Amino acid sequence: MELIELLRPWKLAVFFVGMAWLLWGAVTYSFPDWDVGISILMGVLAYLFAPWVVRLIATAVRYRRPGWVFSVVVALAVTWAVVDGSYVAYNTFLGHSMLRMENALVSSALFFGLGLAVSYRGSARELAGELLGRTR
Repeated sequence: MELIELLRPWKLAVFFVGMAWLLWGAVTYSFPDWDVGISILMGVLAYLFAPWVVRLIATAVRYRRPGWVFSVVVALAVTWAVVDGSYVAYNTFLGHSMLRMENALVSSALFFGLGLAVSYRGSARELAGELLGRTR
């Protein structure tokens, strides 16, 4: 089910626009820890995991079922792995100096923003209808 959702055309469009922006930044700015490789790695991981993390946290907090705190901890651990773990592993492997705190702040905001943007389960038409107050 998750893979089908990620293959919706509007979500792929969001992914490609975001990836283009990351790649443009990688070749335009001269940060020691931002290159094409990290843009692709973190961009793909964020696209795969951010919507799931946002839905998991929202569901856990909204319904507070037994074990909900564990669900939030798992979601935050996955967030850390994508936002900081992959960044540190990649840049350590390549011997780049790192702006770790700056990356954590920007990448966390982008991760959760992407998660919110593409966590909706449905077509672009259904999303527009709900945003405009129409029912399915």
